[in-house]
Amino acid sequence: MRTILLVEAELSHLRRLERWIESDISKHYDVKILVATNYEEGQRWIKKNHIDVPIFDISLMGDDDELGLELARLYRKKYKYNTVFFQTAKNDPLYQNNIHNEIGSVIYLTKKDLIKDTFISKLRHELERLEQAFVGVHFIKQRHKMIKIEPNRTLYFEKINREHLVKHCYYDAQTDEVYTEMLTSMSLNKIESLLDATVYLRTHQSFIVNRNMIAEVETKGSSHMTQMKHAEIEIPISRGFLKKVEAYLQALPTRT
Repeated sequence: MRTILLVEAELSHLRRLERWIESDISKHYDVKILVATNYEEGQRWIKKNHIDVPIFDISLMGDDDELGLELARLYRKKYKYNTVFFQTAKNDPLYQNNIHNEIGSVIYLTKKDLIKDTFISKLRHELERLEQAFVGVHFIKQRHKMIKIEPNRTLYFEKINREHLVKHCYYDAQTDEVYTEMLTSMSLNKIESLLDATVYLRTHQSFIVNRNMIAEVETKGSSHMTQMKHAEIEIPISRGFLKKVEAYLQALPTRT
């Protein structure tokens, strides 16, 4: 089930969006609709529920207060990658671009021009995107939160010194940057058992790589290395894993 949060101060418009969703989206998707008419209600829904699709009225008090933008900032702290829908009366490309630069993935709905077909089309597209993005996604529990492991972002995992400390390296296409985060209380062997074996493969006692993120395999004398996309790093392939890696990577370019 996907949860849609509607935060809209104008009650008649809020009910209109609800009816549109119920008359179309609910017939084709398993969705739950949460509604709020002010910042406080929206804040409570975000803190207490998992929200897949947030739809915020930017101005909730009618005086360019941008409380909806504040809710988006709160939402983004909890959900790094989901798309945020904004309803706005401002059809200002510069204003919208500034919000995009801060919030990330956003979709704008101009209130005065909004029609049902446009709204439903954009909402359907986002729900389909979420379904596609979820394929192959894994969640690894870390104390009081869940770390999202996505096959279109993850580059590799590396065991760091002791048994239960693993570095997760991933690429963010929005910022075109590579990031790392430390996973604790879980061994590399345990992580490997949770991952999709058609996407990830072990190359070394200390490394698991995303095979879709391998740029090429390089041979230096008796040593074999994998060069990863987006990151200037060579990951070793140990002799014990070489045949398995070669079986997966026959189609990749090899440099000798």
